[in-house]
Amino acid sequence: MMQMRSKPCGCGVTVWLTGPSDVGTSALTQALAERLRGAGYRVAALSTDEAPARSVHRVGLTAEVLAHNGVIALVSSAAPDANARDAVRDRHRSSGTHFLEVHVEAPARAHDPIGADRRYEPPHHPDLVIPAQAQSSGEALVILARLLAAKSFVA
Repeated sequence: MMQMRSKPCGCGVTVWLTGPSDVGTSALTQALAERLRGAGYRVAALSTDEAPARSVHRVGLTAEVLAHNGVIALVSSAAPDANARDAVRDRHRSSGTHFLEVHVEAPARAHDPIGADRRYEPPHHPDLVIPAQAQSSGEALVILARLLAAKSFVA
């Protein structure tokens, strides 16, 4: 059974929200940032688009510096390369900086004749998967807040 602390750790974390480009990671990142700021936490909201690995590396490094200094760094990313995202996770781990990867699933499509989302590679080992059916409501926000509380990043 997981033991939870009653108080947040006061440490920073990078929360990397990833999914295909149309799943709403940006809106979710902004909503979570507003909620956390309203509760008094130091928060930075960053984003990448379907950018090359170098852009993912730059945003990952920025998030790492922020998280290492006690900020909750929320990153919205449609970056398709799982290996580039894994490199960001590994860099955080080697510097002793907390990192959580959240995969936001794409809703089932009636048809995808050209395979637009085939370039996107889901995470190899996400810390959390937000099911597609949770995205249409505030449920995804609640799921994320619970993850942060369970990991003692927030109360």
